[in-house]
Amino acid sequence: MDVKKRYLQLFIEFSAFATGFSQVKLIGTGISNEYYDAIELNVGGNTFHEMLDVFKSIEGKQDKKVLFYDKLFSNPEYGLQDHG
Repeated sequence: MDVKKRYLQLFIEFSAFATGFSQVKLIGTGISNEYYDAIELNVGGNTFHEMLDVFKSIEGKQDKKVLFYDKLFSNPEYGLQDHG
């Protein structure tokens, strides 16, 4: 599997987890590639791929929501902190 396909699949899994929509519904929109490309362009490929790798590393863990927050949203490197 090439790099983009691998990360696109991870992006769809990440999006389903973060939004609550099923992967089928997200793929069915027909714009997964466009969203992926836009995020990769704006965040930067390396950072975006690192974030998806972090998400993949918590797969199958019991407290996935807590780990998701701790690893992604509390890491200032990714700029996803709650500023409110």
